[in-house]
Amino acid sequence: FSPNFPWGISLSEDDVIPILDSIIAEKDRALRHVQFPLAWRQKKCQILLSFLERYNLAITRLTCAKCSACRCGCTTCREEFRIMNTSSKTWEWGLQNFTCYDCLRYFCEECDEDFCEWCQKKFCESCC
Repeated sequence: FSPNFPWGISLSEDDVIPILDSIIAEKDRALRHVQFPLAWRQKKCQILLSFLERYNLAITRLTCAKCSACRCGCTTCREEFRIMNTSSKTWEWGLQNFTCYDCLRYFCEECDEDFCEWCQKKFCESCC
């Protein structure tokens, strides 16, 4: 779906974040991709920011995120690997970094994927 889609209903962060937290808290479960509505990302509320930090920790703990292009990862890039953008100074706040939104393959910063301005998703070269 597109984050610009005019949904007739809305879910609040207060309802959704506890569900996502319950998923990443379990040892045998993991989320590989999360996309939040544009309205949430623009609001940048504390509950969402806190979840993004927990998600970053969970995904680096559970995932060996090797770049599908150059194969670096795990030990070489792990310290810099921030799957969710939490830099409040960019318009990409709350977007999932280093991941193709179609095939879910990971990319390092040097091999970063293409970004679609309209749907606000990132795609690798083969899915673009």
